[in-house]
Amino acid sequence: MNRYLAFTCALLLALVTVSSTCLATESDWIHFALEPEHRGSAEIKADFRSEGRGHNENNWSTGFKPSDLVGLDTSGFRGHQARPLHFAVIREAGRLDCSGNGGDSYAAGYCSMTPNSAFMQLLASRGIGQATRDEAFTLIALDVRRELIDAVAAARYPTPTIDDLVSMTAVGVNGRYVADLSRAG
Repeated sequence: MNRYLAFTCALLLALVTVSSTCLATESDWIHFALEPEHRGSAEIKADFRSEGRGHNENNWSTGFKPSDLVGLDTSGFRGHQARPLHFAVIREAGRLDCSGNGGDSYAAGYCSMTPNSAFMQLLASRGIGQATRDEAFTLIALDVRRELIDAVAAARYPTPTIDDLVSMTAVGVNGRYVADLSRAG
């Protein structure tokens, strides 16, 4: 089965599935696409695209070990026949629950996002603020962690904003790095 036809079928089936559910508006869904990271690589490249209500886009693309896509049937993903697939990306800030169709090492569909309420309450309780939907998606995408927030507070550095946490995580700053800086004076 040629890849274009498989992709078109997967998109049509995902569209029917999503349009038949009345649980969320169209802009609450996040589109995903999966394909091999590189030829011969075990990693899977995942692209996530979230369009906000104001036509804002929030895109995220990264490679995952198959085990990081919780529940993904990798043999179904790599198999030659299109079939329904589902998986979850679970992070401290929240999770994406995704379903769609795939086969022949390609999959596409939609995800729903569930921010972790305890993590969002942590942000508020530390004076960082309430995350918007787009900010929650970004916190999940970059895998911002509680240990970074705790380390900044323990070091008595100024309270970061959500953007500060995102920026620090994006360049590899973690709780241990902040603690080491604090100890160094």
